[in-house]
Amino acid sequence: MALRVPTRLFSFVGALRRSQTELDPVQRLFADKVKEYQEKSRKNPGKLVDVTPEFEAHITGEKERLKRIYGGGDMSQFPKFDFKKS
Repeated sequence: MALRVPTRLFSFVGALRRSQTELDPVQRLFADKVKEYQEKSRKNPGKLVDVTPEFEAHITGEKERLKRIYGGGDMSQFPKFDFKKS
């Protein structure tokens, strides 16, 4: 029994094998930006990348507003529901 591999898989694997020099300028720019973002995000894990102090203050204000509206709690965690059968 022969194993049949779709031809689209071969084209996808071929695209993955391309080196950085074979990419066109737009693809190279995109790949460079993704790598740059990855490096920046590793320096500050769990935080926003390239955030300004004004935006950080805005986010903090929005989090506080949501806590006031919805009664506090940990806004970074998904709420836990407890359904009781009657």
